[in-house]
Amino acid sequence: MNEPRDGAATVEWIAQQEWFDGNLGMWGQSYTGFTQWCAAQDAPRALKAIAPSIAGSQMNIFPQRALGLDTIIPWVYQLNRVGNFWQRLWHDIRRQVFAASFKKFFQRAFMHLPLREAEAVVIGKPVPYFRAWLDKPLLDDAAWKSNGHGIDAKKIRAATHFISGWYDILLHELTRDYAALRAQGKNPYLTIGAWIHASPACTLETLRESLFWFDAQLRGDGSRLRAQPVRIFVMGANEWREYKEWPPSFRATKFYLRDARALATAEPPRASAPDQYTYDPAQPTPALGGPLFFTDPGPVDNRPLEARADVLTYTTSPLEKNLEAIGPVRAELFVRSSRAHTDFFARVCDVYPNGKSINVCDNYIRVQPGVGEPQADGSLRIEIDLLPTAYRFARGHSIRLQISSGAHPRFDRNLGTGEPIGTGTRMLIAEQTIYHDAAHPSAVMLPITNHLDADERG
Repeated sequence: MNEPRDGAATVEWIAQQEWFDGNLGMWGQSYTGFTQWCAAQDAPRALKAIAPSIAGSQMNIFPQRALGLDTIIPWVYQLNRVGNFWQRLWHDIRRQVFAASFKKFFQRAFMHLPLREAEAVVIGKPVPYFRAWLDKPLLDDAAWKSNGHGIDAKKIRAATHFISGWYDILLHELTRDYAALRAQGKNPYLTIGAWIHASPACTLETLRESLFWFDAQLRGDGSRLRAQPVRIFVMGANEWREYKEWPPSFRATKFYLRDARALATAEPPRASAPDQYTYDPAQPTPALGGPLFFTDPGPVDNRPLEARADVLTYTTSPLEKNLEAIGPVRAELFVRSSRAHTDFFARVCDVYPNGKSINVCDNYIRVQPGVGEPQADGSLRIEIDLLPTAYRFARGHSIRLQISSGAHPRFDRNLGTGEPIGTGTRMLIAEQTIYHDAAHPSAVMLPITNHLDADERG
């Protein structure tokens, strides 16, 4: 909460020292990326460059109005042991040597209700700041805004290089910050690789790119700075590409949900029976891969998840040509729930000829009264902004859209009651309906950057 004041004061102090040469940069990953933003807004002009990596100006404690359990509980657990060498050592041994039991250790906290007490399950005592978070759980609350969560792009004078990964837990926040600076006429650099949060490969590339960045911005030596400000790794093609800006030009192409769990660019028929599933918060749909902090992150085979009765899948025919999607991804769904308070999760996957289903990008929406667009027939139109991506779906592969109502413990489970996140304990089953007819054209929009022939439209 004090990072904006502390950061600005630290930069001011450095600027007043006799040994200071007038050129200051800030570097760091994750939380120390966040602190760069806090300092940069009110810092003296001496702060000339920053390089926030796998970080955002918002700490993402409550993504999409949900609590990121997989991130927050292990993070609080680690912070509680920062000052104790032997506790840190035991933590590292348990995580590396006894991985299975360590996951079960945290699973008890992930499943505990009320959530306001979950940290005590693994730490053994209450953590005041964690419980304070649960008492003001939305980032749009005045209590959060008054403490440096978010940036005023107009105030940022430091040259900025953003670095992240396609499976990073803070990718959404980082790309939003990038867009905010671009909207102010600034020209930040952006690097995104096929990385998870704090992976060794990401850390090494962050160090390399940041040295080039600081050479250019602080020493006036741009000899190693790349010509194009945006450099991204295209998964599936397994190659780096450079662009003038993010996202590059693309054609927004809708892939519609169809009968027989199909997915195609042809619009759905006039009449089509909806699909249904049941979500039980007592047995929440699990998170499998993706932008996780603690629980096996990254791209994984999703077939075990897709075999569940509470997960629906819609799949294209095998592609006749390579198809590249580079940019923002959005799902537009027409749904109905037996509960006014519920969740929907959407995920795009790459399905291999052998049936393997690899997650590409995804996201979540927490539905409550006032969220979504009510339809005359009682259904609800919702939009889910999936994380952006850069992916080549190869010839012979298929594109799949998953729909479910949970990704636990990446997000806390929706109990269906509307009770506050921190204190709710009662659980209600939700009956979910997904529509896909002409009046309810549910679809996922992909940013296609190469030509889509007519014979590929299904």
